[in-house]
Amino acid sequence: PNIYNLRNQMLGGKSNGGKFQTPCKEDYKLDYIFLIDSDMVFDPMQVFRMIYKMEKYKLDAMIAPYYMGDGKTLTVIKDDSEKTLSEKGQFKYFNFQELQTIGKLNENMADVANGGFGFACIAARCFDRIEYPWFEPMKYESPELTGFFNDDISFFKKFKKAGFNLACDTSIMIGHDKTVTL
Repeated sequence: PNIYNLRNQMLGGKSNGGKFQTPCKEDYKLDYIFLIDSDMVFDPMQVFRMIYKMEKYKLDAMIAPYYMGDGKTLTVIKDDSEKTLSEKGQFKYFNFQELQTIGKLNENMADVANGGFGFACIAARCFDRIEYPWFEPMKYESPELTGFFNDDISFFKKFKKAGFNLACDTSIMIGHDKTVTL
């Protein structure tokens, strides 16, 4: 099984369950779905702090910043438009200083275009309006580029298309324990 199928199955998604499904509806009533990659380094209080902010501000989803495997690029995207992708060959990412500056003005939160699943909290109510399968890569094609978005980028693209907003908690930084091969 691949990661996309596993994520869908863990939330009770079914291939014969229809275009729009409620996660785990037969087993649990969920308020939030918290995704944490196995290579994240964090303090458990950071989980509670994000859930607290989700409840206090009635947010749709919140991610925490962490660096990609290169150790330089944050997984928090400022511009995920096709235009930027075509012109630059990649999305426009926030840097740490930009997030901190925005956060100081907005109770340690920033509205962001997209981001990674490494440390993400999503309101369960949002899944009902996101087409199933929730987690899947998404192909893109243009005269300049051809490729695919991984499941976190494609999920948040569908999420935003359904009218939801994505925030980033700028008060925390998550560690990302990536193995480097020399």
